Amino acid sequence: MNQSIRDYLKRRVRWAMAILIGGWVLFASSIVTHMDNPVLNIVGALMFGGGILFMNWGNKCPRCAARLGQLAVTMAIPGLKPQPNFCPYCGVSLDEPREPQTAGINPIR
Repeated sequence: MNQSIRDYLKRRVRWAMAILIGGWVLFASSIVTHMDNPVLNIVGALMFGGGILFMNWGNKCPRCAARLGQLAVTMAIPGLKPQPNFCPYCGVSLDEPREPQTAGINPIR
């Protein structure tokens, strides 16, 4: 696996943004078209909220497991701020290859 930490975080944020935008479009289109289907409104609102929560709290540094919410968003959307080069919590370079996470795996089994 030759994927860098930066590429891993960008991919996760972009998926969260796609879910967020899809939920917003679903919710807005059901209101604009006057569809009185509460299921579409609830699903759209849940997708929108879930995308926001995942972007902020679901992206963690693979090395130190610190939450990188806004830092990851600035990496995924070009032109927002200067691109970060390291994790502010553990100092690992974001261009290093990502190793598979082993947290939560019992080595005895």
